[in-house]
Amino acid sequence: MQVFISYAHTPADSELARYLAARLRDLKIDAWLDEESLTAGGLLQADIERAIAASDAGVFLMSPSWAASEWTAFEVEQFKKRDPAVVKRIPVFRLPRERVTVPPALTNMTGVVWLEGDLDNDARFWELHCALTATAPGPSAEWSFRGRTLSASSAAIPPPRRSAPAAPVRPSLRCNRALQWKTVDDLATDTSHEIILVPGVTGQAHEHFLERVQLLLRMDPPRSVTTVDWPTRPRSRDEFREALARALNVTPASLPRELGLRLARANIVLLHPCLRARFVDDAVVRYYTEWLPELIEECQPLMNLKCLQPVEWPPDAGMAAQLLTWIRLRGSGEEDGRPEAEQLIGRVRTGARPALPAIRLHDLNDITDDDLKEFCDVMKLSDPQRAWLLSRITMRSPKTPREVFQAIDDYLPDARSVT
Repeated sequence: MQVFISYAHTPADSELARYLAARLRDLKIDAWLDEESLTAGGLLQADIERAIAASDAGVFLMSPSWAASEWTAFEVEQFKKRDPAVVKRIPVFRLPRERVTVPPALTNMTGVVWLEGDLDNDARFWELHCALTATAPGPSAEWSFRGRTLSASSAAIPPPRRSAPAAPVRPSLRCNRALQWKTVDDLATDTSHEIILVPGVTGQAHEHFLERVQLLLRMDPPRSVTTVDWPTRPRSRDEFREALARALNVTPASLPRELGLRLARANIVLLHPCLRARFVDDAVVRYYTEWLPELIEECQPLMNLKCLQPVEWPPDAGMAAQLLTWIRLRGSGEEDGRPEAEQLIGRVRTGARPALPAIRLHDLNDITDDDLKEFCDVMKLSDPQRAWLLSRITMRSPKTPREVFQAIDDYLPDARSVT
């Protein structure tokens, strides 16, 4: 028997797909996963069609991301060509069934409810196994035991890891940045790869803007946001690839193939660490103008890669003699000022390849009184609530947007209770 597993390439659904494949193979049932069977640069549609034509059953991990994917819709359409009396179709609901958009071809199919927080993997797998083998599952109290004892080696298969709970959306994420946000939101729908440079002076809360992108960027078209971590800034092509591989939870050797597979289903947004010093850096320039475009060419993506790179420079040294003295004493003024940051931005933009152009956003700027009033409108605060919140923010005397945003998040819950 061959079972085709249809799933969205989100961390949680990918984990479950790999777990199911391992459990099925442990029972000598062949499981087809695209990430294991497709070759980057191959004819994706034809490979999927052949795999479905050769399968005896389809398992559909139905999550919101799955429902929004064009490729999973294509896979369902291919199964419609197979006789349902011969080829089983088994929905696996990752949310309560009433919260999932079920395509017509699966509406009348009995499914398994396997929620992301469900820890009884043995019971759920027993249900799925019974559906595949047309076996009566028996009393539900026995499902865990029966699933656990299907084979002697099943206990050695690691269960899918629980995904971290979704981060709460801070109210201040909706405060201003309208000019920059509109550009990023528009680029999210562009059918092209892009480097998006986010410039601004220290205190403009670059990390706040990236958090807004991570939590509030539109889901149409489907996209995945991944944070790239640089504990130590990479200095070579291989080190940059290692950082990307860590972010995508793959090996450096499999990076082109894995990236190509993920970009076959959804856009990927890479959030890079903020550059705050050592702007005169040939390695960073080569990463964006040579190494990353080469990787895109290798993986032959169908969807698009968006890279956000924040760049933050210290205040102008001429604003205060004390600051000038401090910069001189630390001995790094030649590389860490705004002119050097602008030089880096200019080199990335002018050296960018047509396949990966670089776009500079307007500098992040201070939050004005009008911005705060607009935010109160967005939050639908009453006049008393608005007055109370604005007075508390003023009393704190914030000097930078970062401090303004923190004041909003601190005081808004109390402001809502004002009558």
